Amino acid sequence: MRLGRLKSISVLVAVISLAACAPNSLVAPTPPALLNQQAIAYPQQNYVIVAGDVVDIKFAYHPEYNELALPVRPDGRISLQFAPDVKVAGLTPSQLRMSS
Repeated sequence: MRLGRLKSISVLVAVISLAACAPNSLVAPTPPALLNQQAIAYPQQNYVIVAGDVVDIKFAYHPEYNELALPVRPDGRISLQFAPDVKVAGLTPSQLRMSS
């Protein structure tokens, strides 16, 4: 009788151990048709930089001039090391990139 109980406990421990290894839940991926519908319903808007934002300015061929975490001042400008203040508020990142 004691041996039967030991086997039952062993089986129970094995079942619990295997159950713990199973995935928590299965989530079906979003179907592409639904993603397309969402993209049409909510078109992506270009972000417009405003006062209080923080921007990174990076120079491709001169990384020593990079400026990281520059706050956009209340007047909408940022201060760079070797250039006059630049007005960035009201521009999208793409517009700022092209305004060099």
